Amino acid sequence: MGEQALTATSCPHCGAEHDPGASPCREPILFPILVPCGPARPAWRGALAFGAAAALVGVVAVLWLPWGTQRPSSPTRPLRRLTFPADSGTVAVGRHYSAAARIPTDSVLRTPTSRASHDSAPAVAESLLVDVQSVDSTIQIDLRYATANNFTGAPLPGYEAQRALLRREVAIALGRVQARLRPDGLGLRIFDAYRPVRATLAMADWAERTGRRELLESGFIGRRSQHNLGVAVDVTLVDLVTGTAVPMGTAFDSSTTAAHTADTTGQASRYREILVRTMESEGFSTHAQAWWHFVYAVEGAVPLDRVIR
Repeated sequence: MGEQALTATSCPHCGAEHDPGASPCREPILFPILVPCGPARPAWRGALAFGAAAALVGVVAVLWLPWGTQRPSSPTRPLRRLTFPADSGTVAVGRHYSAAARIPTDSVLRTPTSRASHDSAPAVAESLLVDVQSVDSTIQIDLRYATANNFTGAPLPGYEAQRALLRREVAIALGRVQARLRPDGLGLRIFDAYRPVRATLAMADWAERTGRRELLESGFIGRRSQHNLGVAVDVTLVDLVTGTAVPMGTAFDSSTTAAHTADTTGQASRYREILVRTMESEGFSTHAQAWWHFVYAVEGAVPLDRVIR
């Protein structure tokens, strides 16, 4: 028989074909291209293979790290603080407003000791408040809290002149009321209009100091008032011929039940009905427990502490 032809065999480690008679690789080769297998494998070639592999891993790591750790870029946006005006809020009014005049609970009333009240309130008030007599000079003014003729027995702080100030919308509406009353020989007299915050706080302090806490508890006196916003007004009716007040059943600022708007009879009841009907026809809401007190809704009205001069 002739000799069998020798064929090349595939190495189980490196996958390369060996020449007939060559010994296969003794261990797997990481990079067969760099280190071809064969019968003779010097030690330096193994070290070369290892070094090349390490260098390649290093190159890949250097290239990958900056890219892998990069974040999508976006423009820097400053943090936005949500702020709420300290003295802001819509005036809540109803047909029969409760005795405790309300300002939203998140409002902060500036006190006379507040620097902001001295610096900014006058400027703001000047732009928001108008003198009622600049709208209609025939409306009588008798600001009781500018005198000792009130329930505290003394002028209140913040009242230094007999000027009735109101938000412009309220003053204009009050002028329309005066025009409606005139054909019947009647007119308005104002007991209180815009009231500085310091005056309202002085009322509450007076009640505490004199032991009249029941006035605070009943809501007859409050530490916040719609008057501070310039949207409330206390009025009575006068006879335009004589210039005197007509009978209304009780004095202004009476804390008795007789001052409740519906709690009267006779001539006083008739005049109260005229006052309520005419005021409501021009957008004012009544106060069930004080016949003289009316509120006109103004969106965004804020408390003010401007001294009335």
